Amino acid sequence: MVDLGYTDSYDDEDIKPEADLEEADLKQAGLEEADLKQAGLEEADLKQADLKEANLKGANLREAGLKKADLSDANLEDADLFGAELEKADLSEATLKDTSLFSADLSSAELTHVDLTRAELNLAELTHADLHNAELFEADLEGADLKETNLRGAKLERANLSRADLTNADLRGIDVSGADLMRTTVVDHTGEEEVYATKQILHNRGAILYPTE
Repeated sequence: MVDLGYTDSYDDEDIKPEADLEEADLKQAGLEEADLKQAGLEEADLKQADLKEANLKGANLREAGLKKADLSDANLEDADLFGAELEKADLSEATLKDTSLFSADLSSAELTHVDLTRAELNLAELTHADLHNAELFEADLEGADLKETNLRGAKLERANLSRADLTNADLRGIDVSGADLMRTTVVDHTGEEEVYATKQILHNRGAILYPTE
């Protein structure tokens, strides 16, 4: 269901697969279930847009503004969200397999039950984000900022967490079997001093580390 609201620069016929909507002003647009597969939305303004269950597979959303947008249950598989602004966006139960989120701002975003399998989250801002029960198998989180993030129950098998900052993150029940933890930062038992993570420290925080071959 498409509702472009006050926007008079675009109409329903513009909302289609492979559409060219670069730098489009689509603030607060109603794009629920819209088919925007492989659409060009680079630097588009989609703040507070309703994109529930939208098909954005393979879309170009580089540096797009998606602050407080509703992307719950959306398909963003293989999309390019490099540098996108997703602060306080709702991505719960969305599919982001093989998606690029390099340097994206996902601070305070809702990411519960999201599928981020093999997603690129290098240098992403994820402070205060909710990743409860998220699927992050083989995700690349090198250098990501995960301070005070809710990772409870997240699946991080074989993920790259090197140089990631997990200070004060909720690590209860996370599975980091086979994950790269080189120079991953956590706080020590006093809760005050930052230290590099070890398997014992993560285990003490409630993490799961199954033996790997």
